[in-house]
Amino acid sequence: MTDAPPPIDDAGNGLATIGVFLATFAAWASLPISLWQAAPDLSFGFTQDNVIFLVAGSSLLATVTFAAGAVGLGSRSLLTAALVVTSLHLALHVAIGGVEHVLGARPALVLGTTAAALVLAVTLVGVIVGWFATRRGPTAMRWLALGIVVAAGCLIVFQEVSTIVPYIDLAAAVPLILTNVLASVAVVVAAGFLGLPRERARYIAAGLFGLLVAWFLVGVSWSFSVDRYYLGYTVGAAVRAAAYLAAAVLAVRAGLRLPGRQQADADEVTA
Repeated sequence: MTDAPPPIDDAGNGLATIGVFLATFAAWASLPISLWQAAPDLSFGFTQDNVIFLVAGSSLLATVTFAAGAVGLGSRSLLTAALVVTSLHLALHVAIGGVEHVLGARPALVLGTTAAALVLAVTLVGVIVGWFATRRGPTAMRWLALGIVVAAGCLIVFQEVSTIVPYIDLAAAVPLILTNVLASVAVVVAAGFLGLPRERARYIAAGLFGLLVAWFLVGVSWSFSVDRYYLGYTVGAAVRAAAYLAAAVLAVRAGLRLPGRQQADADEVTA
């Protein structure tokens, strides 16, 4: 039996951790936006504007993002937290699905809840694999765990389809679905890469965060309005763009603090 490789001395781990929390916060920001937009009709009854239903659906990306960051960082405490959060979130969707089935919800809503549960189940598998890969550095097992969580992020497309398609034409919805899914996957990948103690991975994360900032700013410029619906989106998009921008800066700084980069800088000075 061979010994596991020693963990890399990552001086930028603290900055990377803050960046992961910022990315999670930005993903979570869709929750208050959803509640704000549905505020006039919010209830605890058997409706699509049920508070619990909206909370469970709108926080899906935040849970997957946090899981990816925890796997990338390889922190046992964060992975344990991600394990608890993902398990509870999955249990909530299973309970919602049970209620929808018993009370006869529309097929589109049941499909959306099932898709969300699938995303969380795959995420949970990735977190469990990542938990067993802790304190081993970015080994193959840790990369596998991150790949599983990223795959879960890709599966969000099914939840997007089931949520949007019943209300608009599928052909017209394709660009919206693709952009939303690509943005979701970019957040998950960026959070995971930010946690990895690799300079190039953190620069890739910074680039993805930068693209997200541009995407949200373009969205704000196109949709700005004083209307209640769009005002909530505009404020939320601005907050998310600011959080992603801060995460991009932290990703660059965390990459610069890696031992290999610091040694290279020292060699350049002494040359």
